[in-house]
Amino acid sequence: MHQAPISHPNNLYSVERIHDDNVNANNFSITPSGLKYYTILITPNDYSQLVCSGNFTIDGLSSSWVYNSDYHPSAGGGVNSCYPVNPPWHGSGVGKSLAHSTPHSYILKGGAGSNTCWGPNSPSGQNFTGNGTYRFNGPFEFDNSVYCDGAFLSQFSNPVTWRKIILMDIYENDQGNLINNQYDPATYSEDLETWLQYMPDPSNPNFAPLQPTHNGYPKHIKAFVFPQYHPEVDLQETMEVDLDIDYVIPAQGCTDSSANNYDSLANTNDGSCSYAPVLRSILVQDIQFVHGTPSTVYTDPPFPSEVPETSFSFGTGTIDFSSEPFMPKNLFMSGHGVGGSLPLTNQYFAGDLVNETIQINLFPRTLDALDNNGNYINAIATFDFPFTGGPHASDNMNNLISNGTMAYLGDALNNLTAASISINNIDEDGGTSIGRGVYVASGQTAYNGTTVSAQPSWMPDSDFDDDEGNVPQTIVDWGNLGDQISFLQPDGTLLEAEYDSFYAEEKYRTTPILPGENYFPYKIEVFININFFMPDKDVYLTFDFIHDTKRLLDI
Repeated sequence: MHQAPISHPNNLYSVERIHDDNVNANNFSITPSGLKYYTILITPNDYSQLVCSGNFTIDGLSSSWVYNSDYHPSAGGGVNSCYPVNPPWHGSGVGKSLAHSTPHSYILKGGAGSNTCWGPNSPSGQNFTGNGTYRFNGPFEFDNSVYCDGAFLSQFSNPVTWRKIILMDIYENDQGNLINNQYDPATYSEDLETWLQYMPDPSNPNFAPLQPTHNGYPKHIKAFVFPQYHPEVDLQETMEVDLDIDYVIPAQGCTDSSANNYDSLANTNDGSCSYAPVLRSILVQDIQFVHGTPSTVYTDPPFPSEVPETSFSFGTGTIDFSSEPFMPKNLFMSGHGVGGSLPLTNQYFAGDLVNETIQINLFPRTLDALDNNGNYINAIATFDFPFTGGPHASDNMNNLISNGTMAYLGDALNNLTAASISINNIDEDGGTSIGRGVYVASGQTAYNGTTVSAQPSWMPDSDFDDDEGNVPQTIVDWGNLGDQISFLQPDGTLLEAEYDSFYAEEKYRTTPILPGENYFPYKIEVFININFFMPDKDVYLTFDFIHDTKRLLDI
């Protein structure tokens, strides 16, 4: 016996053809019942297209298969499966196939196991028989008995043909182990119903994915060829069994029924699907995380970090965060609450140039503060600013509390100002976070801004500078034309965009409503003019605004 690979004319696969040079050399396998057979391999050339057992015909004959649910537990164990599992190549994605390209006769049977899908105990009382291109992993059996018992016996020139051929798909995982390779009529079983389908089970701790270079296709196909010898023609020293093995090429096209060019006759997706343009949305949101990096950790020496508290477990009405590694953000974006998203009015198609000027309103977290009568009031965390001496145990806000009592309002360093905002989004030009804005001098505007910067009415001209020696203004600016900013998307990718202006303004109430608003802004208006090309998905402009109080010091 010797083997020689033969390439198929369509260049999809090669067949190792076996010559039986000497019939007495015992170069064959034998089943337990005494049947002789030979094994050949059908190997794809490059795995660019699916080559599987169910797409073959041999000498013009189609195959048949039987699925017995009694032998096939569902992936992961449990109740046996009534139907065969999908092969790894099944699906509507690019390179995937929904069905075989040639029909087979098949039987679904069972009933002796844990289900009663088929058989005498099923609702129908019988097995299911059909004919079609139903997806199946194998084994597939080709039966040539009609020829063997008829026309073959009527001719006397050819001493040998084939009676039965079994095809079985063999897969390979990414660790180099073959899957289904144990199935063999001699060493496993002659009962093909016991040859279990490959059922990938990612929950199994020993699970290994398939070899990625095979694209979910079989590594090769095993063919078990059972010869039939003529009873009246002498065997020759050299004989050949000619097999007309034909691969029926899958019908290529768009298999996605939601596409514009869906082809109901196609069974393999060739990547040609086209879709109607879809309008995509832009949503603005803030990352509502707490931060503990060196540049954003909450520090306010020499006083402990405090925020208003609604529980009577703290007698002073504040929580001391001085021992905690993180400080919660003292801001939220209007229109969507904490952690939500605010959609823009305009929508865009993929590839459109987006140029939007966005206004984002940032508000300080207003929490319940405790007055000295044990009543809760809604207030901004502050104290009797700008007097020195740190947080007052009882802050006199008589003009804002109707009952004339005093309230514990926490630490002014926890309050939100334009100068306190730092931005953690990355500037791709420099590879670092955008950080803190720069002051806009009193009487001037930000880049592309319209509002004139001015000192807050309560702000003295000296002794309240920050750690860089600057006196805060009511407007801060983050950059000029062409600066870049990155936005983290839900799928983990980054959207790169440019901004032509980016600044923030403090807004004060003429008549304060909440305690603390006579000294601090009730909101910060952030403006950004941003442009980018719209991808084919919704975009999240996820700003990482930081209330960076470390930079304020005396303020």
